[in-house]
Amino acid sequence: MVQRILAVNNGSVSFIAARLSSAVCGALLVLMLFPRPGLAEDWLQWGGPNGDFTVNAQGLAETWPAEGPSQLWKRPLGDGYSSILYKGGQLFTMYRAGDSGVVVSLNARTGGTNWEHRYSRKIWPDMSRQFGHGPNATPLIVGDKIVGVGVDGHVRCLDLASGKLLWEHDLPAEFGRRKRQEEYGYSASPLQYKNTVIVQVGGDKTGVIALR
Repeated sequence: MVQRILAVNNGSVSFIAARLSSAVCGALLVLMLFPRPGLAEDWLQWGGPNGDFTVNAQGLAETWPAEGPSQLWKRPLGDGYSSILYKGGQLFTMYRAGDSGVVVSLNARTGGTNWEHRYSRKIWPDMSRQFGHGPNATPLIVGDKIVGVGVDGHVRCLDLASGKLLWEHDLPAEFGRRKRQEEYGYSASPLQYKNTVIVQVGGDKTGVIALR
């Protein structure tokens, strides 16, 4: 499993990820970099504005001081591999808390919680515990909505401002699930194409779908 702590420094947003085993070791995983507020583009999907992990920004520092950037705040989050999204001064991500999955919206300046949406997860008997039980995918912001795919293949669309559930799909129930020798759950992040959301299903008869 990977326990994550979200840390916001002056000029960067990062997850501190500690892999838990018989001995605990720490690693610093920088998932996204933002310049000062007002200079950064919104980061609405896996890979950022252009899908290539780059932003169009000016005035970035060439180097940091030896002691690193000053830390503004940090807070613990649960397990998972979802990276961070950013829109209009708010941060969004997914993580696991006990037996529940969580989609959360945070204030980028303070780290305070705007809203949380908790949902139950179904862990298949053949799902490996080697890398934990997700979530594995990064959600997607489309206009005033956010779409996330849980490790069990449930797609949920939430209102971006309130976290209210708008609609959902159970991909394994609707499209089947192709069993693999090693099963780690759903990991593909959804992507936007025009007025649709593209989701990799990996079903026994369906590979990719587009949702309105």
